[in-house]
Amino acid sequence: MSFDWAGLEQAVQDQLTGFVRRMRAKHPDDRLYAVAVHAFHAETGSVIAWPLVGVAGERAVASAAGDRFTPGELRWSPADWPWQLDPGPAEDAWAARLEEAATADGGRRWEPVHARYLRTVVPPCPWAGAPAS
Repeated sequence: MSFDWAGLEQAVQDQLTGFVRRMRAKHPDDRLYAVAVHAFHAETGSVIAWPLVGVAGERAVASAAGDRFTPGELRWSPADWPWQLDPGPAEDAWAARLEEAATADGGRRWEPVHARYLRTVVPPCPWAGAPAS
């Protein structure tokens, strides 16, 4: 079974870039400094879920820190950032196709497909914060 790895990478890039741009537009007075994919969930031989996306801004993270944490403690903790994006229908469809590819052949391809998925998610990340053209 072939899988569209380039299409998957483009889908990740589009999701990240779109979310960063929406957060920039919605919070123009905050300095955005990071975008991260996180909360990867997979179960060997079956589920491969689409990750969550977090975007961090200086003010937003300082506000999220409150009295329990310092902004520095949350600075690189994407699960604690206030701006999160859950997968939508398009991302869920990609995850379903990915699971199908991984579980084909009685699940013998699961490990290599999962490993390639993880490697495919990384390259789009630096582009997410690129200025809008």
